[in-house]
Amino acid sequence: MYGNEPILSRSQTRKLQLHKYNSLSISYADAFMQPWWNFVVELMPLWLAPNLITIIGLAVNVFTSSIFFYFCPTATEEVPMWVPLSCALGLFIYQTLDAIDGKQARRTKSSNALGELFDHGCDSMSTVFVATAGACSMGMGHIQYFMMFECFTASTLFYMAHWQTYVTGQMKFGKFDVTEAQIAMISMMTVSGFLGTSFWSWPIFGFMPLRWIPLIFATIVSFMSLPATINSILFGGAGKNGSSVADTSVIGPITPLLCFLVPAIYIAHNSEEFIYELNPILYIFVFGIIGSKITNKLIVAQMTKSELDTLDSVFLAPLALFVNQYFGTVFSERKLLWICMIFVTFDLLWYCSNVCLEICNATGWYLFKINQTATNASNNATTSTNSNSTQRKNNR
Repeated sequence: MYGNEPILSRSQTRKLQLHKYNSLSISYADAFMQPWWNFVVELMPLWLAPNLITIIGLAVNVFTSSIFFYFCPTATEEVPMWVPLSCALGLFIYQTLDAIDGKQARRTKSSNALGELFDHGCDSMSTVFVATAGACSMGMGHIQYFMMFECFTASTLFYMAHWQTYVTGQMKFGKFDVTEAQIAMISMMTVSGFLGTSFWSWPIFGFMPLRWIPLIFATIVSFMSLPATINSILFGGAGKNGSSVADTSVIGPITPLLCFLVPAIYIAHNSEEFIYELNPILYIFVFGIIGSKITNKLIVAQMTKSELDTLDSVFLAPLALFVNQYFGTVFSERKLLWICMIFVTFDLLWYCSNVCLEICNATGWYLFKINQTATNASNNATTSTNSNSTQRKNNR
């Protein structure tokens, strides 16, 4: 499991080098934000690696979200004004840096498949933090199982987007997609900062807390996107006879998804120690990280055009929680949950770091710095452009 055997085969790394990014976006917010993103990327020095921009944005998002979780461990507490505001700022910084990393890669002529893989991997981790921080900002701990539903729905939709890409070979962004969801989260966190998280408990129509309005809207929008995604998965296969890009079954990726969702619901419902109700943020994080791991493996399978390995070491965590319940809760569920948190975090980081290292060793690509040849080419192009511009001015 954690031995010396490589995660990726030579065939996979060769296919990764041939991978070309293919996407389609009709997002309203993406078009609106382009001028801002174009402005920011021009401020970035040419020596700054795109993946370094990505990881800085993720680190900021994780740090500000973690502060929120510290002050709001059950998603019911009233927090200081600066906590949700800093979280909103952290998410905005992450969104901006995540949007410009690809632009920086093209600007420095350092685009490669590793950058795409790294970007989507970071996005899968960020999804867990963003969804959970959004739940805290609206005090969703007062409706705990709906909070679980919303957070796991975010992870599921992200997984299904890459499942669709694994089948069709094209990443598709709808009219209301990731950027719109992030802007909505930023807005709600800002409102919570100025009006307090208790604002979302205000009754409307005399009986329904205000927090239900964005939750219902988000649920409707999410489920409206499902028919097109499912249709693409079932009937949009780019492989032989309508199979996936790896010429494998289009429904195969459902197995890891079920191994993520079914235990999460079952263990929470059958806990004698109310493991979810008393530790909602921790519980969501354990299973959210499991969701991130299976999504990362799906992304790797898609980009290397290889069969998805549906069994994974990360599933040992829910198995341990289930076995403990089956034998009458031999160990404290809360302590075991913390052990699972440490394990799944280590498992995810071990997998991601080793995949990146193997790719770098096999291809000669750098992760956090720009290849000097690419930098020189970019500088030469810039110099040539400036020289041509100067010559045109002199000719006037």
